[in-house]
This record gives sequence, C-alpha cells and structure tokens, in this order.
Amino acid sequence: MTTQKLQVVDTALPQSQELVIERLLAEFDELPGQLQLCARYIIDHPHEVGLQSMRTLAQAADVHPNSFVRLARQLGFDGYEAMRSEPLPCQVQDCPVSSSSRGYSSVP
Repeated sequence: MTTQKLQVVDTALPQSQELVIERLLAEFDELPGQLQLCARYIIDHPHEVGLQSMRTLAQAADVHPNSFVRLARQLGFDGYEAMRSEPLPCQVQDCPVSSSSRGYSSVP
C-alpha cells in the first residue's frame, strides 16, 4: 500500500502584506517561472506594489504585465488591482522610503 502525501493549500485570501508575502513564500516552488519572478519582486519590494503601476513593476521584474494578474489570481484575488488595493496598499507614511530619498529633508 502506498501513502499519498497531500499538500494543504490555504484558500483564504491573504488580508495583509505580511500574509501575502507568507503565502508567496509557501507557494513559491510550485509557481511557474514567470510567476516566480513576480513573486520574488513582490517579496523583495513590497512597498513598491502600492506605489507603482503594474506595467512599471512588470518592467522592473522583467515579465509581461499579465504575469502579475495571473499571480494575483493564483492567490485567489479577482485580479492584480484587487490584490494591490486591499492587502498591499502602501500609505506614504508606511513605506520604508526615507524622506531624503523623496527629495525633501526632515531638517527644518
């Protein structure tokens, strides 16, 4: 008798940036190559998802823009915008970007 190993996949939508990244890391090895590139970019640059357009992210990740749509759907979202606007929004005060890199100084 052979034993089959079942992989449990969490089907709940990730509700925070941390949960999206955790899910991407958990599913990374099973993703097709282009989706792995998208996932790696989101994992490495989560703050950019809320600030940059899908086309800009795709260019930076060296993938077709639709790859980000496919990745979002893989995670259970209706599309990229649903993933971007709900668990991955980036408020300016929440982003790990210094004020000096934005062109202004914090010194009066």
